[in-house]
Amino acid sequence: MSHYDRPIQSSVISIFAAALLATAATACSSSTQTGKHITAIATGTGYDAGAGSVTGKSDTFQKGQTVHVVMTVDTGQDGSATVLVHIAVGGTVEDTSLPLNIPKGKHVYDKTIMLRQAGKFDITADYNGANEAKTQISVE
Repeated sequence: MSHYDRPIQSSVISIFAAALLATAATACSSSTQTGKHITAIATGTGYDAGAGSVTGKSDTFQKGQTVHVVMTVDTGQDGSATVLVHIAVGGTVEDTSLPLNIPKGKHVYDKTIMLRQAGKFDITADYNGANEAKTQISVE
């Protein structure tokens, strides 16, 4: 287990009704990109499961903090979609989530990361093997 992963809760999909997803957070970083299926990605200090959104939204953190990467995934009619999250520091991959099997529809995924070193973290998300979303955070 990577030092970024936490048992069960750090790599569990949180599924919500589509009505709740209207409040899903958008990213605050200018280097953030999303795609057709991963429609939002944001980082912050917490996760509001009831609203399906990130709290304490930021792209700058302190070493030792726990960061939540919150993504909205819309599979449409694809009932066999998978999402993988990669975290890299200085071009070196530090962590990759387990493949997440996403059921049909819109869902929110929360991945926690324990920040143990300073630097620029590149966070990317693959949908069915193709890179579709990315953001970057700075850790001081």
